[in-house]
Amino acid sequence: MAETGKTKGAETVKPSDGGSGKDKMAESGNTKRVDAILEEIKTNLKPGLSEDVQLGLGQLVGTMHSLKKSDNSVLIGAAEVASKGLLQDPPNTKMADTILVSIQQTMVYTLGPLRKRLSKYSKPLRAIFGLTASLFLVYIVLLLVRHATFTDGYWTQEGWVYLVVGMSGSVGAVTSVLVRIREIVASEDADPLTPFLTGFVKPLIGLSFAVFVAFAIQSQVIPITPPELVNSSAVTQPASSSDSMEPVNLPSPKKSDPINFYIAISFVVGFSERFARDLISKVESTHTK
Repeated sequence: MAETGKTKGAETVKPSDGGSGKDKMAESGNTKRVDAILEEIKTNLKPGLSEDVQLGLGQLVGTMHSLKKSDNSVLIGAAEVASKGLLQDPPNTKMADTILVSIQQTMVYTLGPLRKRLSKYSKPLRAIFGLTASLFLVYIVLLLVRHATFTDGYWTQEGWVYLVVGMSGSVGAVTSVLVRIREIVASEDADPLTPFLTGFVKPLIGLSFAVFVAFAIQSQVIPITPPELVNSSAVTQPASSSDSMEPVNLPSPKKSDPINFYIAISFVVGFSERFARDLISKVESTHTK
């Protein structure tokens, strides 16, 4: 009886081992198929390919990593057909494009719940969702700054400056995303998360750059001097053609508030990452000599 129990126990273990072994073999086979597609594309690349073929091959190669991860034999088979359609003479680009779109749309549903939800909306809406989420986070950060710098019923001057700078940098970044919304729509990236992340990250980058530039200007790391308040109401000026100098009452110049300067420079830094990078590069080159 004991021997029979052992035999049964062995029998129950063997099928599970065999099943996992088959799964591993299938996974290994699919990986080899993906590698074979890449090898076929490398072998058949030649000068003079049309732009449509180049674009299709580029999109196909871009899906290879995800195809390996998904381990979906049907999608891999579709990729093989698309590859052959693009590499044959003459190429069947329409068929290949249709297959590539189908592969990308199918893979969206294997990449997580957030991508599934975002894929139901247009690219501009995805970017706006990202902006909304980011601005909420920026609002929380600015509230914390306000709480830290609000003492005895008043804001400190530094806290007020940083609050305004952060808001201006974020608004500049939001404006930048909205201005470039056409570029987001025209992007060939099929991942629905990309426009969302673009909208989410930009205001945070704008806030960070703006605060850095404000610190750098105040500490004179960046050689830019903010305007000072002008309070003089009389200017010494010659009363006649003689050499004598007499004070002459002239209209008082308008006062220039440094806060306006910080608002303007922070907006520009948030709007243009290139401008911010140029300033940072200037600081780096100045202090690494």
